[in-house]
Amino acid sequence: MPKNDNFAVGTGPGTLHLRLLAEHVTKVLGEKASWVDFSVEPMNFEPRPTDKQKMPPQERSRRIEAGELLHTIGFPPPGEIAASVSAQGFEQLRIVCLWYRHSTRLRMINALSLAFPDSRPLGDPEAGEEVFLTPGISVVFRKAERFLSHGDDINRTVEFKSLEDDFAGSDSHVMVGVWCETEIPALKKKEGEKRNAFLLRKERYDGKFQVRRFLAKKDFVCQFTKGMKQGTFGNPASEISPPKPGKDHAAYMALLDLYRSLGIIDQRLARAIAKDKKGHEAGNLVYCGIHARRQTKTADGKHTKRVIVATALFPPEEEGGAWTMRAWTPPIGAWVPYRQAIAAFHASDYALHVDGKGETDKERWAEAASHVEDALASLVRDELEPGMGYVVMVDGHACRRMWTGLHNENQSYQEDDITDPRTWLPGYGKGKNAPRKRPTAVIRMNVAPDEVPQYVPVPRESDPDTEKESILFASAKLHRADVDFGSPFWILFNIPRNYQAKGGDLGKTFTRWDAVPGKGGEEGERETNELKTPWWAVTATEIYPVGVANGVDRTMLARTTARLCHQTVAWSDRSRYPVPLHAAKQLDLDHPQHRRSAPPEEQGDEAADE
Repeated sequence: MPKNDNFAVGTGPGTLHLRLLAEHVTKVLGEKASWVDFSVEPMNFEPRPTDKQKMPPQERSRRIEAGELLHTIGFPPPGEIAASVSAQGFEQLRIVCLWYRHSTRLRMINALSLAFPDSRPLGDPEAGEEVFLTPGISVVFRKAERFLSHGDDINRTVEFKSLEDDFAGSDSHVMVGVWCETEIPALKKKEGEKRNAFLLRKERYDGKFQVRRFLAKKDFVCQFTKGMKQGTFGNPASEISPPKPGKDHAAYMALLDLYRSLGIIDQRLARAIAKDKKGHEAGNLVYCGIHARRQTKTADGKHTKRVIVATALFPPEEEGGAWTMRAWTPPIGAWVPYRQAIAAFHASDYALHVDGKGETDKERWAEAASHVEDALASLVRDELEPGMGYVVMVDGHACRRMWTGLHNENQSYQEDDITDPRTWLPGYGKGKNAPRKRPTAVIRMNVAPDEVPQYVPVPRESDPDTEKESILFASAKLHRADVDFGSPFWILFNIPRNYQAKGGDLGKTFTRWDAVPGKGGEEGERETNELKTPWWAVTATEIYPVGVANGVDRTMLARTTARLCHQTVAWSDRSRYPVPLHAAKQLDLDHPQHRRSAPPEEQGDEAADE
């Protein structure tokens, strides 16, 4: 199936296809090959706020009759939000809601009411009126249709002047987060215009990219919620009406993403790490995520934009305090709070990677790796307390050209055994700009489906008591590979969200060759196109600790990494990457210049490198 950015998970082959393929491999190869065996890591994940709650039938019936929610949204407690804001040096958080449809304004009010259930009802606040939801957290609503509108002919500086009183300056004691309404721009293709060129023009016309850049230059971060849903089957776009309480997940996720952009971290991460038997050891480390990506080449074909973003998750100075997150990018050149890094990074264009004199692609990647060494040297010198260790997490697939110590073929060698001039591992640089202290460990992550073992329900040995074949059922736990040489690696298997939500699997009973292509027509005559319907397969995240310091437990590192995938900062489900690496990647994905619909001539080798 073609690549589908909107439903990337839904274009897989299906579980039956994989099982039939596995049976075929077993039949053809026989004893010449054996399957990789995995054992479940003996650990339990800390329950998440968004996990399904177990309740007796009487309680369920009572909640339904009373109109109460049967689940939690995952909003952090107001006290923990205030503690995180205070840990970043602010006295107050102000959420500025910019809207232009009354239905969207009502959705924002409903979401905030669920997020702060003990506050007095918001009611119908006046424009510009500051309403305190809880001590230290307030909200302001303002209609800003012209400021948020699409188009490149809008003077947003003039439009913003009427909103300035709702904002606090970057040097104030008030932390400001902006929640904006938006919609997909309604543009038509020009005659002879190709699809990719049209999508690129539409994104450049899109107001949210311009608003994000404008606010970032004023040191504010923002998140958007769509107020209109696109039309289908020839029907026009329609306004999104406020759903029932607990059902407006788009609004809830936008508010949670705003918290993440502000660097607000509640206690769920601390509880997740403390769940482990060696939680104290894991809770005293700094977790650094390195995101690297090559975007595109310049018109002359010589220079390449390589995006480097690093984040670091710091434990609290006192027990029970709030975790904090800082970030580093080459244009900034220093570790700053995550919120501040987002604003500075989004306020300018992607920087051309033209430092140094490297001419080959290999030399250019080595220069990019030197940026990481600068970041880690600054981290050790300016941010770490004496005696504190740090762990570096990288995507081994995306960074394979930067550090030779990540390669599978080099795992049996030491740093001095390889003559490659590139740095062995992140933090292993030499010279005056190298970190004075090497990382406690480097965690190589990998989510590439063609490189990570895929989970397939394969028949195992027969049970002698029942004479039935035991089947390896889908398990979302952490699994340790049983290896006969080298260091072990771990796989975190993930059941896709769309399968959990819909409770069905098209590919479980038939393959794509048997799928029905569907049929259009009037209501009642249509048939669903099963080829385009989301198909699922268990995804996998590889966790492989390398460069582990003496005395450090690899199992503890793997478990902690899995916990930081299972328990995210804002998302209601498990993420493919641990929190620091996910936060670094998200900082890049939210950049106004990040264009997924860029035509191939502007994409370069981006798709291959991601």
